[in-house]
Amino acid sequence: MPDVRTEAPPRTGTIRTSLVGVLVGALFVVYPFLVYVALTQWGARSTAGLVLGSLALWGFRARRFGQQGFRSLMLQVGGIALLSLGTLVSGSPAFLQQMPVLISALLLVTFVASLVRPPPMIERYARMITPDLSEGEIRHCRAVTWVWIVFLVGNAAIAEALVLWGSVEAWALYAGGIAYVLMGLLFAGEYLVRKARFGRFGGAWHDRVLARLLGRWSPPGGNP
Repeated sequence: MPDVRTEAPPRTGTIRTSLVGVLVGALFVVYPFLVYVALTQWGARSTAGLVLGSLALWGFRARRFGQQGFRSLMLQVGGIALLSLGTLVSGSPAFLQQMPVLISALLLVTFVASLVRPPPMIERYARMITPDLSEGEIRHCRAVTWVWIVFLVGNAAIAEALVLWGSVEAWALYAGGIAYVLMGLLFAGEYLVRKARFGRFGGAWHDRVLARLLGRWSPPGGNP
């Protein structure tokens, strides 16, 4: 008999759900600038109506991603819908401006909960790349988790202060630009500190550069 091989069906559900996650992530990044442009052009209630209409249209189209993708989208953008409804009813743009504060608050709860019920969040991420963490690395991950908690508290406080007492322009600049730059600097700074303390340099070009700059070298896959 001929060798008949059946290919495994593509994981379209997983791919579509991942695509929804990417789209939602992009929306959160550009959200402050979109709100700023809309508020300055059309006002608070018109902006809220536009956001709600866009979310409804997006949700309708997201049904093509399947039930899991649609549910994921609704969970992630539900907060935007509620805040938009608050602005639509009250006429205050402050509800629409609360999204960056809400995101920081949710992340803060997640990071604090990971300290109460370990492993800490940063350790969980670290083990995705390096499962065999040393005791020193575990302590480092716990300390970095605390650093992120402090950052998230400060980030939420600054964003809220700009909502209450700042201009829409200052809020959009911080929430849509400066905050992400600070996050990037925190990621990069922690990465450099971790490499300087524990090594674990791989074969990637940036690891080779850091190994030379920091004066240490471990073969790809090796331990310091």
